[in-house]
Amino acid sequence: MKKLMSILLSVWMIVSCMAVGFADEPAYTPGTYTAIGMGRNANLSLDVTFNEHAITDIQVSHVETPTIGGLALEILTEEALVHQTSNLDVISGATISSAGFKMALADTIKQAGGNAGQLEKYSRPAQDYQTEADVIVIGAGGAGLTAALTANENGASVILLEKSGVIGGNFIAAQSGVNAANAKIQQGIEGTDAVAFKEMQMNNDLVREKLVDALVDNSGAMADWLTSKGVEFTVQENNPIRLNATADGTTTITIVDALTRALEESAVQLYTDTRATELIQDENGKITAVKATGRGGVEVTFHANKGVILATGGYGKDHDRVLAYRPDYSDTITAETAPTTGDGLDIALAVGGVLVDMGEINMHTNVLPGYGMLTSIYMPGGRQTTGIWVNKEARRFVKEAFNNGSNVDAILSQTDGDAYMVFDAEGMNDTLGHLLELGIVKSAGSPEELGKKLGIDGEALAATIAVYNEDIADGTDDAFGKAGLEILDGDTFYGYRFKVGVHYFMGGVLIDPQAHVVTESGAIIPGLYAAGEVTGGVQGTTRVDGTGVGDSLTFGYIAGQSVMGDPQ
Repeated sequence: MKKLMSILLSVWMIVSCMAVGFADEPAYTPGTYTAIGMGRNANLSLDVTFNEHAITDIQVSHVETPTIGGLALEILTEEALVHQTSNLDVISGATISSAGFKMALADTIKQAGGNAGQLEKYSRPAQDYQTEADVIVIGAGGAGLTAALTANENGASVILLEKSGVIGGNFIAAQSGVNAANAKIQQGIEGTDAVAFKEMQMNNDLVREKLVDALVDNSGAMADWLTSKGVEFTVQENNPIRLNATADGTTTITIVDALTRALEESAVQLYTDTRATELIQDENGKITAVKATGRGGVEVTFHANKGVILATGGYGKDHDRVLAYRPDYSDTITAETAPTTGDGLDIALAVGGVLVDMGEINMHTNVLPGYGMLTSIYMPGGRQTTGIWVNKEARRFVKEAFNNGSNVDAILSQTDGDAYMVFDAEGMNDTLGHLLELGIVKSAGSPEELGKKLGIDGEALAATIAVYNEDIADGTDDAFGKAGLEILDGDTFYGYRFKVGVHYFMGGVLIDPQAHVVTESGAIIPGLYAAGEVTGGVQGTTRVDGTGVGDSLTFGYIAGQSVMGDPQ
């Protein structure tokens, strides 16, 4: 993060010289003004101080994810101060946070008597690239960060490429912990050995046993390595294979925050807004370079002395690709927040890589169009929701429960794959309140009015609620056997539309236990490695909760060693 900010910070001292137009006539009424903008996680607040000619200070209060929205807000704050404008480029990968910042800043400019619409546009300049290193890592999510840092610690000079404007990738969207065996923190705890982990992972016929062995055997060392980076794990009581670290919210956010700090202190060179487009091979077939498109469309070739590591994630943001493998998912959307479009799959195929298990996709219920995944704890009433689900005909159709296979099928069988959560004030929480402000959650004084706002039959919705309330009055949901029971009534009703979203891709580029990318025949493609959700073969048909995270981190850890020699 410090590397991203260094240029902006170095010119901060010239802010007073950048006063609007250097005009003698006052541009603003001096003072501090406050405005609210809409972030992704919650509203953000700006306190902006002006003198007669310039913005002199911006203080932002927010609860955005530190390495995504939080980082974007830091960058935008410095750009606004240096260039004296709210007319800024958004940070790719953090568009909601960026838009909220720009809107709030423009509001304070108006309050101070200025005109935001007359301020000059500032666009970020092209980057100056270092174009040669021992290792090029493509993708700065959990796998890529781990691979880059591990390779660097093993003596490699490393360039890390990230096509969005922030780091963390879709890894941050995961809500579970990390599955591992034989980590130091697990010592002496029954059921935390390799046998227990492998037995849990070998649950379907498509799982490649050699890859599972590599995952299991290296997972403890990976967890210990993360501990050395400041991640404080605890062992989950009811599942001792699972390690949690929630100091910064979720386990994945805590890990990315720790890896970001390590990245700042390392010699790894990070370039954001840089998309890899092609791999280059020498006459012996070894991968020696990466072609990429950088900020402003500049074409750059990065030369790798040792190798290239693919860590580009899945392809949830490419609906056409999803449909190519699963035509039955035509009514799904994506639960992914990072720009995952399958770039790594394409460039690996072009040099002889092979894709496996591509139709195996983990789905997520409760994905809101225009927002993304709403996790179980934020549903009305929590995981055992007190709301009801209805279809376009305003009728209940399934037992309301978070993210299980039968519910995925039930939602997809509804008209257009649409479902609607309906609840009352008792089910409201801060996250849903924020979504209400964003216009994603709708509110009304009656079921009839709510139905109209949701685009479904309001009278039928009122009838469904009345039948439901009568049914559960004795404490039992006779229709579907739902556990979270609460009469729906009051002065205000709320609702939102949701769909099934593609969430995790078990398939991808086939690798060997050392994270080498291999061909159809099993031959190694020299100089090419892969880790994380871009790969296939570890999960088979079923992603074990906690192993998606562990897969990314462990094979990132393996790849970072393999590129410089065999894993230790």
